[in-house]
Amino acid sequence: KEVKENSKVPDLYPIGVTAKIKQYLKMPNKTVRILIEAEKRARIVSFYKEDGAYNADFEYIDTEETNHLDEVEEKTLIRMLTDKLRQAFANGMGTNKLLTIDDLAKFADGVTEFIPAPYTKKQEILETLDVKERVMKILQTMDEEMEILAIRQEIQEKLQDCVNKHQ
Repeated sequence: KEVKENSKVPDLYPIGVTAKIKQYLKMPNKTVRILIEAEKRARIVSFYKEDGAYNADFEYIDTEETNHLDEVEEKTLIRMLTDKLRQAFANGMGTNKLLTIDDLAKFADGVTEFIPAPYTKKQEILETLDVKERVMKILQTMDEEMEILAIRQEIQEKLQDCVNKHQ
C-alpha cells in the first residue's frame, strides 16, 4: 500500500513476502526498475522510522504448519490448478513455465503472480495461509478473470462487427 506523507506509520498490509533483489536498473528517464524474487511469507511485528527511513521487524510465517493435506489431496489440488492454468493459457492468460513446479504452495503462489486480478485480491490470496483454502481462492479468482476475459473478447468482437458493417 501507499505510504501517506502525514501518517506516522505507513498504510501497509500486515502480511507480505521477503524478497531478494535480482536486478537493479537505473533508466535514462531517472526512474529505477527493480526485479525481485519473493522468498518467504512474513508478518510485520513492529514498524518504526529511523534516520528518515521506514523500517519493520518481521517474523517468517511457517506455511508448513498450515499444510495438512495428504498426498492424494495435494496431487488432486495440483492437478486442478494445472488444468485451470491450461484453460487460462488457451484464453491468453498466464505463462506455462509454472507447469514444472511440483510443490503445491509454491505452485499456487506462482499462479497467483500471473493472474490479472487486482492487487487487493492477490493480497487476500497471499494472506490465506492454509494452502487448500488458498488454492480454492485462486481457482475461484481464475474463473472470475477468465469470465471477464471472455466477456471482453465478446464485446471487442461485437465492436469489430459494428465497425465492419459501417465501412
